[in-house]
This record gives sequence, C-alpha cells and structure tokens, in this order.
Amino acid sequence: MFDWWNSLELATQIFYCIAIPSTLILLVQTVLTFMGKLTGTLATALGTALIPVVGLVRDSASEMMVISESSPINTKFWLWALVTIIPAALGLLNLVPYKFYDLEGEKLAMIQTEVQRRREEASAKMVKEEV
Repeated sequence: MFDWWNSLELATQIFYCIAIPSTLILLVQTVLTFMGKLTGTLATALGTALIPVVGLVRDSASEMMVISESSPINTKFWLWALVTIIPAALGLLNLVPYKFYDLEGEKLAMIQTEVQRRREEASAKMVKEEV
C-alpha cells in the first residue's frame, strides 16, 4: 500500500487527501439533506391538512382564511404549533440515521481488519505487477 502511495506524484497525493474526505462528507450531507427535505415536506403537508382542524375557515366574502368564532379550540395556539412545534418534532426524524449507525466495538474492529487485509492484498498485487 505504501509503495503505491509513494509512487504517486505529490499533486496526486494532495488530490487524494482532499477528494476522499470530501466524498465522505458529501455522502453524509446527502443523507442528512434528504432527511431534512423529507421532514420539511411532511411538516408542510401535515400543517396544511391540519388547518381546518385548528379552526381556520375560508371567508367567502374576502376569500381569506379567518379564525372561526365557533371553534372550541385555541386556534392561535395551534397555528403557532403548526409552524414551530410540529416541524421541530418531525425534524427529530433526522436523528433516525444515527440510530442505525452502529460502527462500534466488534463491528468496527471487523471492518478495520477487513480493510487492512484488502489494502495488503492490493499492495502485494501492485508490487507483484511492478516486478
């Protein structure tokens, strides 16, 4: 492995040092962005579906949504909840990927051992090809 790395030009080594971590960061950001967009969409859909439930009705004269006078619930509180509490609660779904990210203990050691074995095989193969 080190023979291969040392055979690279300095510029190529620098590019590898930048590209590999950047790719990993991009993958993590992609998953988290997807989860954020999913939760944002769900929050918007849920909020829209709950508008009639919280006591807003359409005024036919002005074509605006107004608070129903006969609503038995606190409409202003529920409108506030629709834009603050519900998106935050759905935002907790962003934590789901972390629950299944279990690279600890035996599993981590097994992966590291496998990666090291593959590196050694690749290095041996490259050295053999050079000869």
